[in-house]
Amino acid sequence: MSDRSKREPYFALGLLALSGALILILSSPQWASASVLDAALPRVNSGFSSRAIVPIAPATGLLALAAAVACLLAGRWWRTAIGLVLVGFSLAATLSIASFLSAPGQALSGPLSDLVGLSQVEVAEVTVSIWPRLVVVLCAVVALCGLWIVLRAQTWQRVGRRYERPDESTPASRKLDSAGLWDAIDRGTDPTFPGF
Repeated sequence: MSDRSKREPYFALGLLALSGALILILSSPQWASASVLDAALPRVNSGFSSRAIVPIAPATGLLALAAAVACLLAGRWWRTAIGLVLVGFSLAATLSIASFLSAPGQALSGPLSDLVGLSQVEVAEVTVSIWPRLVVVLCAVVALCGLWIVLRAQTWQRVGRRYERPDESTPASRKLDSAGLWDAIDRGTDPTFPGF
């Protein structure tokens, strides 16, 4: 195995973990602010973070961090499953954030109506910060990392694999003669223990 192929999983999972951490960090500040125009109410102006507008965004960051750790420890088929979940979840987050960015007033009407206690409010003066745009890019990076994991997970070695003995060296997987029994005892294994 070449140096490049040994470093590939660590690069992919490092990029995944970095993207997940940045998504979590960028989901905390205020994403948008808006005011309510209603003759019966005083002017209400409020700001909202991603948790109120697009709650799938911080969840995607948490999933990316957990998936980076899980892929380090998981076997090849589990990594493929984790990669598929990452692709689906991050694409759903990307679409949700893009929907918010295309019509922020409509997306903010729900949180604003909850804030003032009315069922229907007219949203005015909507301002959207740069954070949702950055998180969309990071969600796309998470989706690409998930795709990378799906395509390349079969070639990655599991972390603890180099410390495991191959099946042909265990006494239970082959018939031992009397010399083989003594050799197993010399190696520190019990040849009478079933399955070892």
